[in-house]
Amino acid sequence: MKEKIISTVLVIMAVAMYTTAVINFIQGDVLKGVSDVLMACSDVIIAWVLMRQEFYAKALKAVGKSHFDLINALEKGVSVKLAIARKDEDEDEGDEIPEEELTEDEKRIKRMAEEYDQLAGRLQRLQEFRDTDTYEQLPENSRYLLDKQCKAMDDYESTLKQRIQLECDTADKKE
Repeated sequence: MKEKIISTVLVIMAVAMYTTAVINFIQGDVLKGVSDVLMACSDVIIAWVLMRQEFYAKALKAVGKSHFDLINALEKGVSVKLAIARKDEDEDEGDEIPEEELTEDEKRIKRMAEEYDQLAGRLQRLQEFRDTDTYEQLPENSRYLLDKQCKAMDDYESTLKQRIQLECDTADKKE
């Protein structure tokens, strides 16, 4: 939050410096005008760096949390039957446990995991689209709705992940 406030102040200062530069150029004071333009540029660069820093902090928190969750899951142990591994495209399907050999709990967890994988893929594509020029050219109301959709999908993904973890923990306790 602090980064956004500081970045906003820096951008406002940059606009003021650009305005001062224009005034100085009009008055014929080129040296002061160039100086003001350089100061404004440095303010914008610092604001951009702060915003990127905030983005990286959020990304690191998300990655750190997922690693922490993974370590906790590994420390608790996961039932051999419940271990769901992603397969590479070049792997054959011989390692997958047949559906009829799974219990009802395992089938439900497998369905949730498949739904989670599909949702995560769609969410990632939407997030990547939001970083494109095409997204920026959309009308404001369309961008607002896409942002709202992205937030809802992110919340759904998080909830689904928690449900899967809870179901796995519950299934492990039954054994």
